[in-house]
Amino acid sequence: MGGSFPPIADSVEVWSHVKPAHVLIETLKGEWRVEIAFTTDWDVEHTVAAIYVDWRFIELNGSVRGI
Repeated sequence: MGGSFPPIADSVEVWSHVKPAHVLIETLKGEWRVEIAFTTDWDVEHTVAAIYVDWRFIELNGSVRGI
């Protein structure tokens, strides 16, 4: 599954444990969808993504497809 979860005391510290993976911009069912994905040190088997539809945050998904 990956390494143990690193100690993160402040939100700024998370950035040293994540790396950009991809940005996907597409239309789906007539709505614009933006997926901003990243990998993490603590779960090497999954790609995490923030998903927006029509520029509204919809979800933080813990398992998106890699590109």
